[in-house]
Amino acid sequence: MKIRFVIVLASAAVFIVCGWLLCGGVFSDEELSSKTEWSIVQAIESQHTEQPRGKIEIFKMDEYSVVGIPVHDERKEVWIMLNPKNPPY
Repeated sequence: MKIRFVIVLASAAVFIVCGWLLCGGVFSDEELSSKTEWSIVQAIESQHTEQPRGKIEIFKMDEYSVVGIPVHDERKEVWIMLNPKNPPY
């Protein structure tokens, strides 16, 4: 009777650990969590796309800061988020 209890308990522990690892792999998608940051960069870019700038400027939206750096090609400006909450990889 004790052996059966130990086997059931060990099986339950393995099942719980496997479930925890599976949920961690599914719900910790870095790409999904960085969509908010990407939309903020897109919003700032679309608001300032028609205004020609000749200098580096910093814009704030929510708790994020985005810098616009002028370049001399068809892009006109490069946008970089200064304080992302998610890793870039």
